[in-house]
Amino acid sequence: MESLWEAAGSDDTDWNARYCAGDTPWDYGEAHPELVHWLSQHHFPGEIVVPGCGRGHDVQAIAKTGTSVLGVDISNEAVHAAQHRKASRNAHFQAGDILKPPQAWTARFLGAFEHTCYCAIPPSNRPHYARSLATVIRPEGIFLACFYMNPDVVKGPPFPTHQEELDLLFDPYFRLHREWVPSHTYSGREGRELFREYVRLGIFPAI
Repeated sequence: MESLWEAAGSDDTDWNARYCAGDTPWDYGEAHPELVHWLSQHHFPGEIVVPGCGRGHDVQAIAKTGTSVLGVDISNEAVHAAQHRKASRNAHFQAGDILKPPQAWTARFLGAFEHTCYCAIPPSNRPHYARSLATVIRPEGIFLACFYMNPDVVKGPPFPTHQEELDLLFDPYFRLHREWVPSHTYSGREGRELFREYVRLGIFPAI
């Protein structure tokens, strides 16, 4: 299968090889702590998608609340591992390219959760990612995102993120409901992430 980033022509990272080699420092073996905290007080309104789901820790946490979740990743190895660890009937996984969503996904989902996918995408490809998410999420759907703002790397991925860029890319399709720096996170990530909760507008992008 063609890699999401190879398809866009800006990065040569072989994500499947990294999963096969266990070279996955972004995988902490558990769902993001702030997501778990959010889920204790909120819920998604229906079926959601988790792009770049990796081994599926976030998917499993959401699925345990009773919400149907589709985790999508370009790495077959990651999806295989997620399916092997599947603990909820509400969790589903599929290898695929979120930048090339099938027609059947148009306005299919009532929400999405983003975590470590956006930061792995080269900035030149991010407008396409924003449009793809806007295509698959229904109006009034919830888009919850954990953006890794300033990774301590010389060369990405992960690539840095700026609030101005987020506003530019997502504001045409989503209304920002609220944002906050998570108080629950992994060791070493303190103060380096930004959570945003968006609501999908009734405007559909031209893909």
